[in-house]
Amino acid sequence: MWNEREFVPPCYIVPPGAERQPHVVLWGDSFAAHWRPGLKRILGDSATLSQLTSAGCAPILDYVEKERPNCAALNRFALARIAETRPDVVVLSGRWSSYPAYPQVTKTLRALRELGVSRVVLIGSSAQYHQTVPRLMLIALSSGGRAPTRMQPTMMPLLREVDDTLRRIAFNGGATFVAPLDAQCNARGCLVALDTGAVGITTRDDGHLTAV
Repeated sequence: MWNEREFVPPCYIVPPGAERQPHVVLWGDSFAAHWRPGLKRILGDSATLSQLTSAGCAPILDYVEKERPNCAALNRFALARIAETRPDVVVLSGRWSSYPAYPQVTKTLRALRELGVSRVVLIGSSAQYHQTVPRLMLIALSSGGRAPTRMQPTMMPLLREVDDTLRRIAFNGGATFVAPLDAQCNARGCLVALDTGAVGITTRDDGHLTAV
């Protein structure tokens, strides 16, 4: 859903009885949301995961986007919830290359530090493609080849440049930087499928990850 006006309460309200568990908040846009299945699998029942994500809204305080007029209000709400619930960990993620103002995430790191959040994780870029991965696979198949399990993103130089900046920002802001590209990609390209079957596709469009 585009231009959300508010977050859905079940996504961020800590369930009764879970107050004593470690609390993790996931904050960002749809590229933050695609980490939820993995985080849930890692955390299991050992921690509470709250999700404050909205499509097209970078986790940047005072971020203004003409086509997403509610982003600033949503980010203010997210920060207020964090101030109220005092989570143990805040995870920030976004499709950073889509936001010219992405270096301003320093404002968010500063605000979280002032709130006393003990650990902030800044997730860098995920692999992105010039067309949807399923379409690129079909093109490969129609040419008589096999559906690839890895592809070379044409955007890789930009993504690496963005990550270099984010890594410095995280270091200077006392946050932990995580680089998905280092896990997704090698010299043969970035992982798009675990096998050549549709069930194994790891990227459902031009960049969003599946729950595989």
